[in-house]
Amino acid sequence: MIHAAETDQFAINVSPLESHSRDMVERACYAEIEVCAHGEILTRLEDTIARTVRDSMRGCTHTMGLWFASNWWRLRWEPMPEDWRTDLDWQMAHSLAAAGGGYVWPPICFAGDGEFVHLFDASHAGQGDWEPARYLARPDADVSASAFEAVIDSFVEGVLARLGDFGLKESGLSSLWAEVREERHGSKEVQRLRKLEAMAGYDPDAAPDALAADLRSAPDMLGEGAVGEIAASARHDLVKVLKPIRALVKGKRAGADSGGFPARLPALEVGKARGNRNDEPWLQAYRAARFARRHWGLGSGPISDKQLASLIDAPPDVFSRSQRTALSLPMAVRAGDGTAQIYLDGTYPTTKRFAVGRLLGDQLLAGYDEPLIPATKAKTVRQRLQRAFSQELLCPVDAIKDRLWNKGKRASDDEIQRVADEFGVSPRLVSTTLVNNRVLDRDALDYTY
Repeated sequence: MIHAAETDQFAINVSPLESHSRDMVERACYAEIEVCAHGEILTRLEDTIARTVRDSMRGCTHTMGLWFASNWWRLRWEPMPEDWRTDLDWQMAHSLAAAGGGYVWPPICFAGDGEFVHLFDASHAGQGDWEPARYLARPDADVSASAFEAVIDSFVEGVLARLGDFGLKESGLSSLWAEVREERHGSKEVQRLRKLEAMAGYDPDAAPDALAADLRSAPDMLGEGAVGEIAASARHDLVKVLKPIRALVKGKRAGADSGGFPARLPALEVGKARGNRNDEPWLQAYRAARFARRHWGLGSGPISDKQLASLIDAPPDVFSRSQRTALSLPMAVRAGDGTAQIYLDGTYPTTKRFAVGRLLGDQLLAGYDEPLIPATKAKTVRQRLQRAFSQELLCPVDAIKDRLWNKGKRASDDEIQRVADEFGVSPRLVSTTLVNNRVLDRDALDYTY
């Protein structure tokens, strides 16, 4: 059963049409298809042949159902990689335009971050100029994972029911969908493997043997949550990235020669301060960071290196010292007594400060009782919480506004650099904070370095 709150977020509406196709499946499933997110119609198009504009496309729901069923795990769990525009495999699994069957499907991409599925525009410049349908919507919306699952379930079940009405029992979709549902509701081990395969960028059972072996064994040592975050960032390089991390966690390279330093990540109950869990992750993280600042007596001004190091019981020179690690990402390896070994990448103090802010945010917000906290480049909800927390902890948006707000005019590069230097962050972080809080337009990021 789909609840009203879920259909308000995401909906696929189908109206059957008459078809003269010789293919009985296509004849049964030919329909007007309308896709909506938060009340916006994403299938609104210009019919370049009829010279009309309408809200729905015409296509085969069976073809669409096959695409959703074939890619279900990746749609649900795999986030958008940085190079998605040049990653053909990712686009084939995430862009509805790849559904095929001879239809012009809308260029809607679906990317899961763990708690939400992001719907965004995957069209390219000039796309549609020669096609019979030109899509007019430019989607950019988050729908809850539960809404996505409920709507896709209802859609595919509706297609199968339609086939049954026509006496078409086996189309390939029924067996595929039965397999997907069995995996989703089957053993925890199968669910975990399918989820991690998807986060690493693989279809079910398509990962190389070595990588599949890591996905089966690494969660028992590092934690399922941590391995998922690393998989979403490293993707096909997961085996190489996990090797030195495993060595550190096993204690084979612990100590001064590992490039890490001992620390203690503070505990702090931020549940109430975080607010409504249905709010945007960045808003929850901002509230938690403001609460942490008050609790730790940091006020609203800049946090010095000494203050930040003191928060984690670390040496005061951790941000200025030059020390390399064998890792490709910042992380903390937690011990059972509340202590941790922290590893920071990068050579710039601002990069290291931001990484520590992220690790603090994860400790307070993520809720994972695992030995490893990774801070990756992945666009998962966990990493979004980390980044937003660190952003607001180190450089509160209200403090930036006080220093840069000038009747809506874009601040100069020198002004942004001055604020960045004052708060010990990068100028990019200052600009991103203003853009995310709608103080500046997104094109302002093009002007900062």
